[in-house]
Amino acid sequence: MSAVLFIFYFLLLGFWLTRIKIVKETEIGTPVLLILFTIKIMAGIAVGLASYYIFKYQTDYFQTNLYGIQEYHSLFESPKVFFTDLFKSNYTETGEFFGSRGSYWNDLRLNIIYKVLAFTNIFSRGNYYINSLFFNFGSFIGSILLYKVFINVYPSKKWQIAIGCFLLPSTLYFGSGIFKDLIVLTALSVFCYSLYFGVMKGFTGKKIIYLLLSFVTILFIRNFIAVILLPCAITWAISNKYKLSAIKTFSAMFIAGIACTILLQQFMLKVNPLLIVVKKQQAFFALGKANTDYKMDSLQPTIKSFAEQAPSALRHSFLSPYPMEFQNLYMNLFSLEIFSYWILFVLMLLFPAKIKQSSQGFILFGVVFTFLIFLFSGYITPAAGTLIRYRSIYFPFIIIPILCNINWEDEDLFYKVKFLRGKQIL
Repeated sequence: MSAVLFIFYFLLLGFWLTRIKIVKETEIGTPVLLILFTIKIMAGIAVGLASYYIFKYQTDYFQTNLYGIQEYHSLFESPKVFFTDLFKSNYTETGEFFGSRGSYWNDLRLNIIYKVLAFTNIFSRGNYYINSLFFNFGSFIGSILLYKVFINVYPSKKWQIAIGCFLLPSTLYFGSGIFKDLIVLTALSVFCYSLYFGVMKGFTGKKIIYLLLSFVTILFIRNFIAVILLPCAITWAISNKYKLSAIKTFSAMFIAGIACTILLQQFMLKVNPLLIVVKKQQAFFALGKANTDYKMDSLQPTIKSFAEQAPSALRHSFLSPYPMEFQNLYMNLFSLEIFSYWILFVLMLLFPAKIKQSSQGFILFGVVFTFLIFLFSGYITPAAGTLIRYRSIYFPFIIIPILCNINWEDEDLFYKVKFLRGKQIL
């Protein structure tokens, strides 16, 4: 029966997708659109199958679905409890907003997902794969919105943007499981869409509402992302409004951020951003050692400690896993992905495309935001597997510009690549 329901909902959502106005405005042909949607749904299925056959249900994805079933029963058996317990703390105090353990705020990010699952379970009867279908439909709409942003920046680069928005391996995989990554990726896409077209063409009431709702969603699901996202968004909006150099404006943002961190550390000990990062790292250490852990020193809430460990954090985020760094097929597959991205980066430097961008500032916004997220994740995450998942949903913001700035029409491109590989440059 579940298989029949899955097929029915898949066909229904596919038909609905082709009728949505904002989707039709992308001018992606219906066959291509449905193929991309099918790939997205298949990725969601792959997450479920990997969780079952490889990890034996010991994953966040199936655990999340299980709690969603419990909330479904609560919805019908104790509706008053269902609608009120979201606002009650299981602790004597609500705890720190940026806390990672033993905090109402930390529990809230998952409780929100459980509540949403309670409603999808009305139609799915608790089936993980059908719930995945519903969640990935919404996530696919988010990718469509991100596509609309980048196609406005690079109007002639349709296939490069399509690959970057829909087909990057780790983004596709981790952004298709029922968990926080899918929610954040979707909310971030909505945020960028509302921000970009609001800044470029003027804010409307609808854009402001979408902007606020998406930001609040990110704030509750992964609050540290919102803290990094907000100054980056404001900086780009200011540089665009006053026609300032984006590079100079973001450089000023970095200087102001470092200065504020030093001042807060010296004069407001209760508001110490460095201490928050240290506590997040300690929370990961408390989980115990995993087979794919890096050798990491404990951070100290000082500028010196963060500066000393910055190279290691960046190396883990941007370069790892290296081929055969871990005796794990799963990790080696992702090492091929990150290696491929670096090859593309080198190609962009060697064979740059001569194109005009409608908004260089937005590209810099995405690159700076992703850099800061990668740096933060590298600081706090000792486990390579977790770090791969954390960084996966931000790859579109750096890979799309790389793909779009390679001169793929260079007749000697592939000959030169072969030559460079022979010389061991690539």
